[in-house]
Amino acid sequence: MLIAELLLHRTRAENVVPVYNEFIQKIPDIEALSLKSASEIQKIAGSLGLEWRLKLMIKMAEVIVNRFRGQIPCDLEQLKQLPGVGEYIASAMLIFYCGRLLPLLDTNTVRITGRYFDLEQSDGSRKTKEFQECITYLIDPKEVSESYYALIDLGAMICKPANPECQSCPLREHCNYFNKTNKGC
Repeated sequence: MLIAELLLHRTRAENVVPVYNEFIQKIPDIEALSLKSASEIQKIAGSLGLEWRLKLMIKMAEVIVNRFRGQIPCDLEQLKQLPGVGEYIASAMLIFYCGRLLPLLDTNTVRITGRYFDLEQSDGSRKTKEFQECITYLIDPKEVSESYYALIDLGAMICKPANPECQSCPLREHCNYFNKTNKGC
């Protein structure tokens, strides 16, 4: 999961999937990654660009192996200290790997949250307390990972940036965007 998040950083999911599958097949765990050279990683994942992240992956794996005995920590501050891991990836790990309920805002979830709650969106929305608090109302605390996966899929397939398919949206009944744009329907 940590490798997937690092590969997805600034890269489209459809480009990451084949690289991720090859990566996991050839490098099945953190310890194996910590033993690889940058050129070996480059051969597998270089097609995605952002060469700097490949070097950070190796450093991150070394820290996990040496400092955390090969176990990925379930602590926000410890995760953020790992090379290549910022606030978003640390939060994603705590949600998907450790089962915590935290705000996770990316392009898709910001759009959904903004539309649903009628919040003005900007480049900095993901960092605002308002968006961070509001998104948690869209998440089932008993099904945190599944809720986020559902929102990510919803943003990719239905609540798209242009021409959203509001009539197909499972959130439409309470969505401010739907109610504003579909009056009389």
